[in-house]
Amino acid sequence: SMVSNNENYYNKYNELNRNTNHLIAFLLKNEIIDKKELIQFNYSNNNIDALGVVSKPVIGIVSKGVDISTQHNGIDIACSFNETVHATQKGLVIFSGIFEDYGNTIILSHNNNYYSLYAHLNKTIVNTHEYVNNNDIIGFAGESGISDGPHLHFEIWNNHHIIDPR
Repeated sequence: SMVSNNENYYNKYNELNRNTNHLIAFLLKNEIIDKKELIQFNYSNNNIDALGVVSKPVIGIVSKGVDISTQHNGIDIACSFNETVHATQKGLVIFSGIFEDYGNTIILSHNNNYYSLYAHLNKTIVNTHEYVNNNDIIGFAGESGISDGPHLHFEIWNNHHIIDPR
């Protein structure tokens, strides 16, 4: 029935939120990011209600969308190897390094508790605690981690809820 399908979808979405929540909790717990710095950044940039202007992270073609059933929390953008990857908005680098299956990964914190994640990079060129502006080059696309060819895996979250970047 329609009700059970909606309930099933809702349960999977809640599972997904918890998983995303775990990632940020993990970063905070292991002091990879400083909670005070993050709160200060959020307050100092808290002058608009939404994410604001979002630029494209990379030139390419979306080859895979968000799929809650397989916990694919973002979109894959097929692109050339070493294509420049750009910050989609002004932000604070809260993670830049190797993160499990994602390979070389960058996570940015934006105002109002928005986060963006860029994964499977060939190379990252920003460090944790750096500030970046909209459209700054932060790395180069690749196929690090578990990947089937060069692409950018890109996610946007808000308050630990996954948002479809499209």
